[in-house]
Amino acid sequence: LSEKGELFSPSENRDLHLLAINFCLRRHNRGERPAYTREALDLYRSALDKGLLLENGLLQKFTFSNILRLACIAGERDWAGQFLEQHQRYLPPDDRANTYRFNRACWHYLGGEYARVPGLLQTFDFSDRDTQLSARQMLLRSYFELEEWQTLDSLLKSFYTFLRCRHDIGYQRAMYLNLIKYTRK
Repeated sequence: LSEKGELFSPSENRDLHLLAINFCLRRHNRGERPAYTREALDLYRSALDKGLLLENGLLQKFTFSNILRLACIAGERDWAGQFLEQHQRYLPPDDRANTYRFNRACWHYLGGEYARVPGLLQTFDFSDRDTQLSARQMLLRSYFELEEWQTLDSLLKSFYTFLRCRHDIGYQRAMYLNLIKYTRK
């Protein structure tokens, strides 16, 4: 793609980048890091530079979040911070503020700045299930690291109730229930 990408039409180039990114993300999620983390990030950068990730001038919030997380995990926190600030304008207007706050919290969280996380997530509107789970997980670790025991206990109770009431979580339910169980210990 980097050497012969110009031979493809923009739509073909976009599809090929997305296929390659998805392949790398699957390998990254299986634990094949840092090689596939770096490869996915490089592919995202290439696609960003070529304008292949924009749909009607907008960047999908999940793509935005993936890029930010991969950059932080790859040790490029400064670049991730610049990306966060420079590319927020490409987020859909209806989700822009929420997506920005959530990703700003992720940036602080992945940088070990736990004291900055709760303030950003308290004003965050939890819209989809996966984002709700990620936000609760970040809050859980942040309160634990900050030794905010009462707040952590309250979050553990509400998180447990949330998991029990939601029937659309699937296999992740057991993982999150174990997280609650071991955090209590």
